[in-house]
Amino acid sequence: MRLPILALAALVAVPVSAQVSSADSVATLYSQNRMAEALPIARRVASARGAGLDARARLAEIQLLVGEGARDSTLLAEAVQNAEAVLERDSCNVPSLLVKSRSLVDIDPSASDDAQDRAVACAPDDGNVWLAFWTVSVREGRLSREQDALRALGRLGFWSQPMLAFARWTLRAAPQNSLLLADGPSDAAVLRMVQDLEGVRPDVVIVPFSMLEYPGVLSGLAQREVPVLDPAGFQPRPDARGSRDSAGGRMYTLADAVLDRWLEDGHVVVGSITLDPLVLGTKGGVVDRGALLAPGPSSFDADAATASFRGIDPSAFDGPAVTPGDRDPVRRASPFDPGGVVLFQMLQTAVAHAQEGDEEAAESAYAQAVSFAQGSGRESEPLVPIAREWVDDALSND
Repeated sequence: MRLPILALAALVAVPVSAQVSSADSVATLYSQNRMAEALPIARRVASARGAGLDARARLAEIQLLVGEGARDSTLLAEAVQNAEAVLERDSCNVPSLLVKSRSLVDIDPSASDDAQDRAVACAPDDGNVWLAFWTVSVREGRLSREQDALRALGRLGFWSQPMLAFARWTLRAAPQNSLLLADGPSDAAVLRMVQDLEGVRPDVVIVPFSMLEYPGVLSGLAQREVPVLDPAGFQPRPDARGSRDSAGGRMYTLADAVLDRWLEDGHVVVGSITLDPLVLGTKGGVVDRGALLAPGPSSFDADAATASFRGIDPSAFDGPAVTPGDRDPVRRASPFDPGGVVLFQMLQTAVAHAQEGDEEAAESAYAQAVSFAQGSGRESEPLVPIAREWVDDALSND
């Protein structure tokens, strides 16, 4: 993208100290996943005199993320242009290779694959590269490449122990032969890695719901013998049953149509904790049991929740959710706490048993929650004494 001459002149006149400060601001905003705020500053930094390749590569990354969120084709094209400009001078600039691969996956699959393969060759021990490789492979419906990526992620220890433990628990809690909806590619990747590499619940089909609009994803599910719709000719339309918000209201997308088909055919469809609440709000047939989080009082199954906690190892949930090598701004800025979610569900299970008048089950569930809190490094969690009061109140009112 070419800047007006006057604007460019103003940029090069910026003192070096101010440029450094702006670069720091971009880095901070990027790490906080505040991409819309970072974009104009990143433009100025990348256009300033003496700016390095890293500044332009970071601009390309931010343009990609903002462009995808806003479905802005112009911004996505600019991201590719900036990435290619960096690659002309540094053919192994991994962030730019990943931007190019991700941006072109639907426009030019061959160029996308080439950029992805080059990123892997340049940085074979970078888990971020392999997760991007997995995401592109899923979008293209290429199972063998997807499995290569999962093996690499496992070898590199990309996922933290709490995330792996949470994935195991989520899978083990899912009903037999169910379709488990995960929200995005990284959420689905850790579930599939545990399933494929550890053999946990091979009967469950893991579905990256936010990617269901890609024909390659549908093709990959069909290869797993899951019925899907033919995407040819389907057009999103305004419809209150849709799970995606837009300026004109809810939009009914191909993902909605596929999910409705599964529900109509009688498949057991489960929503994981990562699933966008809009999906659960518009699809009454989706079972909120993937992570057993905050179900309605009429649908909470305390016995099923209790069963899901059997054999759980509290120590596996102790520690940060994100590994030091994970550079993804969404995951790094996320407040998601796998052990905290499990503890919350244990406490809610104790309260539910108490509300049902089952004192023995309530006390057993509460004792397990206390033990889990101690073993997972959450001894001071304020919900523990609060839940004790709720349990006592429910039992005294029974």
